[in-house]
Amino acid sequence: MRVQWTEHKGKKILVSDMSNIRDVEHVVSILDEVDKKFNESTEKVRHLLNVENTAATPDFMEKAKALGKKNAHLVYKDAYVGISPLKSVLLKGFLLFTGVSDKAKVFNKVEDAKDWLAD
Repeated sequence: MRVQWTEHKGKKILVSDMSNIRDVEHVVSILDEVDKKFNESTEKVRHLLNVENTAATPDFMEKAKALGKKNAHLVYKDAYVGISPLKSVLLKGFLLFTGVSDKAKVFNKVEDAKDWLAD
């Protein structure tokens, strides 16, 4: 499963694993699943997004921005893994657009991201 709830240090975390997906349609379908999980949650979401070796196309960014803006009020914290230098530029724009830059952080390792989210 690419989108699932997990528990880390007693905290519920939504993990979205898009790593190693190059097919844009598949990535966009994962974004739809993330949107569904966000909107089913009864509390603010601690979210881990792994985009290591993932295609970041204009279609992906358009969909991500739309859903990010829509769900910004549901975010407790967002952790990102797999952010390359190019993706960091896209991420900065995304965070400014959605208004959640104060709730977001980039990590090199999934475990470090989970630790931060659980704090």
